[in-house]
Order: sequence, then structure tokens, then C-alpha cells
Amino acid sequence: MKKFKLTGFVSMALTLAMIITSGSALASPVNVPGTQDQNTSWTNTEDVIVAGSTIGTKEIITNYKKVSNEKGSSVVNLETEVHYILNANATDIQKDILKDKIDRTTIEVTDNGDYIVNGTQFSKEELNQELDMNNTAPNLGIPASPSLVTGGIPGVSHYYGDFTSVHFASYSDLNILGGPEGSNYQKNGSYNNTISQRAMSQIDIFYGDYTSLSTARNLFVIEAGIAIVTIGSVFSAITEGGLAVGTASQVWRYFQNCKSDLTQATNAINAL
Repeated sequence: MKKFKLTGFVSMALTLAMIITSGSALASPVNVPGTQDQNTSWTNTEDVIVAGSTIGTKEIITNYKKVSNEKGSSVVNLETEVHYILNANATDIQKDILKDKIDRTTIEVTDNGDYIVNGTQFSKEELNQELDMNNTAPNLGIPASPSLVTGGIPGVSHYYGDFTSVHFASYSDLNILGGPEGSNYQKNGSYNNTISQRAMSQIDIFYGDYTSLSTARNLFVIEAGIAIVTIGSVFSAITEGGLAVGTASQVWRYFQNCKSDLTQATNAINAL
């Protein structure tokens, strides 16, 4: 098995040119040569930034396996292992949320050019929808003033209040366009309540994953040489296994992370 090792981050100039964010820093994309059948892995390291503070690092190992046939169909198995190394300044709640995990995605391209992802076939309309991260303004997940706390992304999942009470508002899912989807949950909670603290931490983590998704999307535009990012173009880059496969995999990983974050955030809000 070929293995590629990458430790580092996108250069400051490139990052500032695309997006200014306090979300998790993305590693430089890995270029993996395209072949008919591939069995490859690559590793990168990223900072873990929550509520404006670096609380550790995470190592992401991506295992990529592609099998094609002569008729044009192919199957890609994408496995991502995430290992966290958290610093002493990470809270117990953050440590409980940010645990090592393995995510798996299977993408099948049929002879007709259809995409089946984890058993679900995407329609042409879904594949052609633009992943647009510019329609939702981010809100820094840090105190707005010494007497106020706020975090998340207004319109998707956020909280605001003071050090006595906090108001939560969050959707339960994220759609292909990067916008809110699912049920909307709104509740008030005591700032010192353990469940409130968990909900705030989960929304802060969502903010980091969302801004990292935005950064990965912008990197993908440059690497793939395209003007519009659709979910279809992301799947195509992954299944072709060419130069943009590393960044496309990051886009898909952070999109899935955001969806999971919203599920956990709304579960906590619902428990208040």
C-alpha cells in the first residue's frame, strides 16, 4: 500500500486570500495520482480550535480504495480515522465530545454515471446543486463582550446570552447547499447547567467544522479549476482519484461532521 505523510497547514497567504476564520485549520491538500484501481492512504494533521482557542490537534488518516471495471463503473471505499490529542485546556465536555472515531463512505458510480453513496442514489438535481457557503454569515464562537456569550452561525445553529441564562436556536441538519434543514429547536437554559454547557460546546464545534468546510470548498475550487462546487463535482473528484481527491475528501468529511454536530447539538437542546 502506498502511503503519503503530510503534516502542516495551508499557507497564510492562501488562507487569508480565501477566508478569514477562527475555525479549524485545514492541512494542505494531498495529490494522489489517478489510476484505474487504487489502494492508497494519506495522513494530515489539523489544529482543534473551539470557541477561538486551540485545544489540541487531530491526526486524520484517510484510507482510499477504488475498484473499477471495463464498463466504466467503479466503487470507492473511503475510510477516515480521526485521532485526537487534546491539551490540558480542553474541558471535560469537549473531551467527551471529541473522541477518536472512524468514518466510512462507499461511493459507487454506475455504468450510467449515477452516484450511489452509502446505499442512497443521488438524483441529477441533487448532484447539480451548488454547495454555497456564502449565504450564511458565521458568528465567532467567542464572547461578544465581557458580559455576553455567543456562538455558532445565525440561521443554522447558535446561542446567545449572558453568564446567567442562554438562548439556543438550532436546526437538526444541514442540506447540500450548506443551509439549514430538518427540525428547528429553540430553548432557554441556565448558563451553568451541564446540558447547556454541552449544547454550547457542541455548537462551538459545529462552527469550527462549518468554517473548515467553507475553507475546504474554496480550496477545492482552486484545485479542481472550477467556478461552482456541486456535490456531484465532489463525488466525481473522489471517484476519479486524481489531483483533487484529497481536498474533495475533506469537503465530504466536514460536511458529514457538520450534520453530526447538528444532531448532537439539537439532542442537547431538546434535553434542556
